[in-house]
Amino acid sequence: MARGEGEGKNPGVRCDGNPVGAGLWANDKDAIDQPLPNLEAPDDPVKNTKSRPEPACWACVAPAWEPRRSFAGTYDAKWERDRMPLLPDDFDHAFFMQAHPALQSPKYFVGGEKIAIEGMHPKGPLSFELPKDTVEVKILLPGDKVTTHATVLDTVVLMPSEEKVTLTWRVRIPAPHPVTSVQLVQIESREHPAPVEADADAAPAGGARG
Repeated sequence: MARGEGEGKNPGVRCDGNPVGAGLWANDKDAIDQPLPNLEAPDDPVKNTKSRPEPACWACVAPAWEPRRSFAGTYDAKWERDRMPLLPDDFDHAFFMQAHPALQSPKYFVGGEKIAIEGMHPKGPLSFELPKDTVEVKILLPGDKVTTHATVLDTVVLMPSEEKVTLTWRVRIPAPHPVTSVQLVQIESREHPAPVEADADAAPAGGARG
């Protein structure tokens, strides 16, 4: 982590990857009695005041911080005239990747991946496999037309202190015209079907109302 310019008692070295951190200082004099980074990568530690490691953290990267900011695109007068409020032409969907680059997977998860966590729980190391599941999204349109869409497991959030893991399956579907023609969105999990609801307006068994 690195302290942002003008923050704290002494100005530190600006770090666009973590402008609110506490750590990197410009010289030995300014660094006296100042905090070091709270977290650092084992293979890229802070060795002296000339070290400039990339920020290391488990938390999500803020939208205005690098590297996400570079993917946001150009919001200038041309964008205001020709595209606003749509995203700019040079917008990169990598902007939506909130995880630190070292924690991003080059491919989607499928379930069954082995997870090992060390040094983050008072009971010691934790290990498990990601659960396997098949999740589908069904959309009901006028005329009782139902379209079915397969999802991908693209986000895994580990919460070792709570002994929990959150999985997010995602699918992107072109919006029908008009979008108000969508009558029902049903999400179905093969391994964890929803319980049957008693009321007449409930979603069919095996799914959840959208």
